Amino acid sequence: MKNMRELFYVVKKNSLPIFVIFLLAFVFRILYLPQGSLSFAYDQARDAFLVEELLSGDIKVLGPPVSGIPGLYHGVLYYYLIAPFYFLGGGNPIVPAYFLAFINSLGVVLAFVLSYVLIKKTAASFVAATLFAFSFEASQYANLLTNVSLASVTLPLTYIFLIFWARGKISFSLWAGFAFGISIQSEIALLYHLIPICLFYFFSKKFAKIKSAAIFIIGFFMGVIPMIVSEVRFGFTGLSGMWYLLTRADGVAQERDLLDILVIYFDQVSETFANNIIPVSHLGGGIIFLATTSYSLYLVFKKKAKLWNFLPFAIAPHLFVLPFGGTNIRHIMVGAGVLITSLVGIVIYKLFRKMPYAAGGIVAIIISVNLVYIFTNNNDGQTIFPLQKDLTLANELKVVDYTYKEAGGLEFSINTITSPLWVNTLWSYIYNLRGQSEYGYLPKWSGKDQIGQLGNNLQTNLNIKTTFLIIEPTYGIPERFISETINEENARGRVLEEISFGDIIVQKREAFGVK
Repeated sequence: MKNMRELFYVVKKNSLPIFVIFLLAFVFRILYLPQGSLSFAYDQARDAFLVEELLSGDIKVLGPPVSGIPGLYHGVLYYYLIAPFYFLGGGNPIVPAYFLAFINSLGVVLAFVLSYVLIKKTAASFVAATLFAFSFEASQYANLLTNVSLASVTLPLTYIFLIFWARGKISFSLWAGFAFGISIQSEIALLYHLIPICLFYFFSKKFAKIKSAAIFIIGFFMGVIPMIVSEVRFGFTGLSGMWYLLTRADGVAQERDLLDILVIYFDQVSETFANNIIPVSHLGGGIIFLATTSYSLYLVFKKKAKLWNFLPFAIAPHLFVLPFGGTNIRHIMVGAGVLITSLVGIVIYKLFRKMPYAAGGIVAIIISVNLVYIFTNNNDGQTIFPLQKDLTLANELKVVDYTYKEAGGLEFSINTITSPLWVNTLWSYIYNLRGQSEYGYLPKWSGKDQIGQLGNNLQTNLNIKTTFLIIEPTYGIPERFISETINEENARGRVLEEISFGDIIVQKREAFGVK
């Protein structure tokens, strides 16, 4: 866009409807938060303990670890962003979840701006903004208490700055690099977006200037400064982690041929399109992906290509990283939501601009389907991401209240079967959050040694009459370890009652020989 003032004028002129759409997006993202419908598992409890340490003065330079890659960590920015909200909430994870929902809702503005800078039509921009506001996937990312959730807005912001840069505004190369660096702090796997970024650079005459590329690199390094500091501080363990990733590749992917990789890729893209546009059908998502991509390529081959025709390449450029762990990354396409809703919004406008009622009907159907999924799924937390569904804050607090109620104000102990196996970090955090504040005392611990684990502050005591065995949703926990723990508990006492809170099972037990 040649004149930035035009963009500011358009946004200012339409600020009221944009704000209304933003407000609707925020409301639907926090709709079930007050009742504790928030997925809260080991990763979230680990981060909460680390934030607690940060607030007590223990400066952090390492971010969350990258699952399955030893020595590789995401950026630490996430901890510093959520720390004030954990402080304000007294450790209650609902408060930082409100903050993340607010940040995610800003994607409405990004979808509007991205669409407008691409085709300069406010109608298309409003369609894109509305689609993102009611996107089921966006509503799920909004309350996802993990570092990756930040990329849902920082990655599309990167592409907005890239477009300004590509249109001759070299100063935006710094902001594009910085936004990309922040995205990498959020999810290091997003490095694969260097592919479309390089394509932007090499296929744009205004783009391809050494000076602007150098400025982009400077901005990028500014965005990843905390990761550089942690690398220096801990002996470049991240580089060894990257080498481990590249040399071992994805063990699952190695056993598959090229066709299998292509199928996985198409499944991932189809699922992401579906969760953003029509979550009722992954097949429908795949059809939308193929249709919008084909239409874009058709215009390219007809030599009518515009920058928006390259959106599909920005949405899903991760094909080449699938053999290196991409098949196992749940958030491999984080940040695609704004790009997808912008692409679909533009295509709807292009195809139906002379049929406004048809366009309105299509948008209404999309909104309705997404609302149905929001109403039926978000009450159970983040259902499309967690491995252990039903492990929500609401269910966990019910477990805590049940154990205290059954103990009747007397001393009791707990043992847990968890993922990761026999690591009590999650339940230690929940009992410290609820038990200490509401009931004035903590239970004892009767499970395996927790030395060195975060949250190891429950005193061990095996000589208590009333004890509870808490069994998390068992997905990913080998059956033999579940049986092993239950057999150990059976040797110590008998089951008085078994009750379920969602998929969390709690056994009230009475120890043998203890008065």
